[in-house]
Order: sequence, then structure tokens, then C-alpha cells
Amino acid sequence: MSNLKILAALAVAIAALAARPVFGNTLLVLTESSSTVLTPTTTGGAAFGSASLVSSGLWAWILPADRPPVAFEITHTFLSWLEPESTGSPVLVNFANFPPPFTTPPNGLAVFSDFDTTGHGFPTPAANGATLPGAAEFFYQDGSTETFDVQFVDKEDVARVSDTGTTCSLIGLSLTCLTFLRRKFC
Repeated sequence: MSNLKILAALAVAIAALAARPVFGNTLLVLTESSSTVLTPTTTGGAAFGSASLVSSGLWAWILPADRPPVAFEITHTFLSWLEPESTGSPVLVNFANFPPPFTTPPNGLAVFSDFDTTGHGFPTPAANGATLPGAAEFFYQDGSTETFDVQFVDKEDVARVSDTGTTCSLIGLSLTCLTFLRRKFC
């Protein structure tokens, strides 16, 4: 009889675990294409949640609708990535924090772009495109949790940075050719 009771208890425990949603680490990739476009995706580029523009360079990322409502506790409060063009002072970062102050319940992130950290005591930001493992953990009302590895990719500023070495070489070559042609034909 005792083995039967243990087996019954084990069956109840397995059923309880199977009834609760269990989420593994999810890679959340936030890609900024411009100061008004932020695309949230997961591994493989599948859309994940939504990013609503609040103002230029500020978005509210919200969990997908199929996730249960978020309870009140969120583990990390600050994630930051260096702006690609930021090389000195001021230090510009892209950062995310919890929760977005403009959503209820707090089921996402506030995502800021081109933020000047001067005088704000920000920790050293990660490189643009770096993945921060275990960066965010959501606690759901049903008792399940979901941990996110978060990556921020800033494409807007990368596209704006010119390759001055190549540009200067091409201008120099053009001037040399013009000088040669001038001497040859004048």
C-alpha cells in the first residue's frame, strides 16, 4: 500500500507541474532601425511582443498576448548598451528598465535610445549587439517564471557612421588623377 501512495503522490506532483506553463530562457532581441522604429524578436527573427512608440527614441515593449499577466516583482532594473557612435564624453547609451511607467500591469520594458548618461551614475554599458544573459525575469501570477537573455542592436547609428578612411582615399585618388590630367592636357 505504501508504494501505491507514493506512486499516487508522484502522479499528482507530475500533473501539477505539467499544468503550469514552464518557460525556458528566451532571447529577446530589440533592434532599433530609426528613432521611431524598434523591432522586438526572438531567436530566428520571429516577432515577439510589441513595441509601441511613446516619443522619438522611447518605446514600451509589451510581452506577447499569450503570456499570463505579470505579477509585481521583476528582478533587474537596468540594462544598457553603448551607442555605436559613442566614443568619449558624453557617453550615449540605449537602455531598458522595468516596468514601463505607462503600462498597467507592468508587463514589459521601457526602452530608451541615445540617452546621455553624463551625471546619472550609469554602470558601464555593454557593447552594441551584446547579449546580456539572464537579464530579465518575469514572475507570472500563475506561479511560473520566464527568464530573458536580452540583446540590443542599434542599426540606425551604424548606418550613419561613414568610412572616412575610404572616403579620404577616393578623394585623394580623384585629386591625383585631376592633377595628372591637367598637366598632360594643359
